[in-house]
Amino acid sequence: IGFSLFAVVKSYFRDCHAFRSTAGSAFIGYDLTGEAAGMAGANASIFLIDCTARVGGTPKIASSVGVRLLGTFADTFIVRFETVTLDDGIVIDGSPATTSASRRRFGHIDLTIDTPILDQCLKRGITIRGISSGGAIDIRSPYVALGSTGTVAMQLVDCAGLIDTIGGQLIGG
Repeated sequence: IGFSLFAVVKSYFRDCHAFRSTAGSAFIGYDLTGEAAGMAGANASIFLIDCTARVGGTPKIASSVGVRLLGTFADTFIVRFETVTLDDGIVIDGSPATTSASRRRFGHIDLTIDTPILDQCLKRGITIRGISSGGAIDIRSPYVALGSTGTVAMQLVDCAGLIDTIGGQLIGG
């Protein structure tokens, strides 16, 4: 894991780079996971601005993800995030099996992803799953280009909330 954020309040990550060049079981550039007591999400007011995640060379890695948000993720803002040749660009999983309904109600709101550049995704560009009926996610002007092994630019699974996608380009094979 390049950056692991939990119970972080009002913090800005500007021009940060998560990089992996050695073999391993998995690589997660930015992991924003969990439920912090007293906060709607795992963190409160997190800003990832002009950050990147990538793998260098061709190390054997079982899976790679640019940004992963599991459980609750309220008050998260991802702006001009960029990846190249990762399995998954952004994975958002509301974890309904392990996150209570009351936590999901307020923890699946106020997520904004603005102008991500997810280039040559080897599997999926953006995956969103398990979002509660009160969920609110805004995605603005995404650029998602699949690599030759990519299967889906944007995947929504078991999402009951509001997910807005405004503009952008989703490019597949």
